[in-house]
Amino acid sequence: MVLRNELLDAESDSDASDSEIEDQGPSDPFQSYNGHGNYKVNRNVASDRSEVDGITVPTLLPIPPSLQNSSESLCSTCKSLDLTPQRFVVLPGDPVVPGEVNDSDAEPPANITLGFIDDIRKKAPHCPFCRLVLAALGPKVPSVGNQGDKVEVTLTWRTDSTVRTLRPRVQTKSGDYYLSLQPNSNPEIAMLANDAPHEAAKKSQLVRLINDQIDFDMVRNWLSICRAYHGGACDESKLMGGYRIKDPAIEIPHFRLIDVVDNCIIPAPPGSRYVALSYIWGKIDLTKILRTVKDNYKQLEVPGSLSLPENQDRIPLTIRDAMIVARKLDIRYLWVDSLCIIQDDIGPGGSKMSSISMMDLVYGAAYLTIWAANGIDANAGLPGVRPNTRGIQQSIEQVTPNLRLAAKMDSQDFTRAEAYFTRAWT
Repeated sequence: MVLRNELLDAESDSDASDSEIEDQGPSDPFQSYNGHGNYKVNRNVASDRSEVDGITVPTLLPIPPSLQNSSESLCSTCKSLDLTPQRFVVLPGDPVVPGEVNDSDAEPPANITLGFIDDIRKKAPHCPFCRLVLAALGPKVPSVGNQGDKVEVTLTWRTDSTVRTLRPRVQTKSGDYYLSLQPNSNPEIAMLANDAPHEAAKKSQLVRLINDQIDFDMVRNWLSICRAYHGGACDESKLMGGYRIKDPAIEIPHFRLIDVVDNCIIPAPPGSRYVALSYIWGKIDLTKILRTVKDNYKQLEVPGSLSLPENQDRIPLTIRDAMIVARKLDIRYLWVDSLCIIQDDIGPGGSKMSSISMMDLVYGAAYLTIWAANGIDANAGLPGVRPNTRGIQQSIEQVTPNLRLAAKMDSQDFTRAEAYFTRAWT
C-alpha cells in the first residue's frame, strides 16, 4: 500500500508527488529555491522539525540483536570507501563530499567504481556492503550486457536536504542502456536513523526500522509535515492545470462518501475531508460483494448499516482495510467507487456516468489517496493494516560497529500486480 496526498487523474503518472508541483516555495527549511522548480541544499539551518508547528516524530524502534556486534568485515574494495555515520548526513558547516551532487541536478556521472557485478556477487556472502548493493539493485541485473561485455557497478553520492545517500548504478563499457540492465527503480543506500551522529538528523529522511504493521503515528506525522511545510501547494495541482481544486460535493451530482465512524454511506457534506481508495476489482464475483444500487442505497445510509454482519461480510477486504486506515488517521470519510457510486444508475442523467466522468476531481480533491497496487482483486487487502500481512523484508546490513545501512527502494519495486495498471483510472 502506498499513501499519497498528491492529485491523481486518469492521465497521471504513477510516480506523481508533491515535489512535482512547479514554482512553489521551499517546503523544507534546509532548502533554498531558485524559482524554476529546483532546490539547493542549505547547510546552515538547524534541523529539529519536532519543535515546529507541533510536529512530533514517533520514537525509533530499537536495533535488533541480529544487527549488532556482527563479526563480518568489509571486503577491501568496500573498506576503501571509508563509510562512517557522518558521511550520510549534512550537518551545519559540513564541507561538500567530493563528487557530491544535489538531488535536483541532472543525473551525474558516477564517481566511484565498485567492480563487476559478478565479482560483487562472489564477495557478497562475506561482505555486508556488497550484499546491500545487490539488494538495492535487485535480482534481475545480468552478468553481461547486450554486447557481451561485463556489467559494472558504480556509486554516486547524492544529497537530498539533510541526508546523503549512495546510489548504485549498473553500466557496461559499451554503454548499454541503463534500464535494459533491469535494476530496481531508483536504487539507493541510506543510513539507519538509529545511527545518526546528531539527534536532529534522526528526525530526517533516514531509514527507520518498521514493524509488521503500519505505524499510523508515522503516517500522521507525514500529514503534519505536509500541512506545516507545503502550505497551499497541495490545494492545487499541475495535473489539473494548476487550478485550485473544486469541491466534489458541489460539482458532482449525488456525490457520496463512506462515514467510517457511523459505518454508513452519506451524501457528502460540502468541504468534507476524505480518503480516496484506488484499487482493482479483479475477477471478483460481483453477486457476492456489497455494492450500492438503487434498491439498497437508502438502507446503506442508516448509521451502522455497514457493520451489520450481512453487509460487513460482503465488503471486500481491501475496502474494509481502507476503512480502518481512514479511522486510524482520524479522517472520517472514505470514497470507494463500488459503494459511493450507485452502480445501476446508468440511464439518461444517471449518477454513475456523471461520477465516472469526473474521476480526476474525485481523486484530486481527496485529502490523500490509498494506492492499493498489490493483489489481483478487491479481496487482496492492504499490506500492513492487519497483523502478518506486510510481507516486506527490509534489507539492512551492519557495515561497521556503529553504522547500519539499508537499501531504499522505490514503491514500484513492491508493486507486483500488473492488473492494477490496466484499470480505467488511477
